[in-house]
Amino acid sequence: MILFIGRLVGVKGVDKLIMSLPHILQKNPKAKLVIVGLGDLPEYLTNLVKATKMSDFVNSGLNSSQKKNAFYTTQLATLLSSQVSTNPSE
Repeated sequence: MILFIGRLVGVKGVDKLIMSLPHILQKNPKAKLVIVGLGDLPEYLTNLVKATKMSDFVNSGLNSSQKKNAFYTTQLATLLSSQVSTNPSE
């Protein structure tokens, strides 16, 4: 399982992750993507999942802290992505 937990906003690159999922599935056909978070893009991301025919491989919408903690212990990889750094030294 690949886990994304974060804000569903453009700078986080969740759309890029969804679009890369077919390539990931070529290497690991059992991969699943779990998206957890709130933001401005849930409808866009849901439509993107449908358009890329990845609905069978993507789960989203969970936002409970307890559920988040359970995911941290079962994921294969955790994605921490952002196109903008909040660290001024970078």
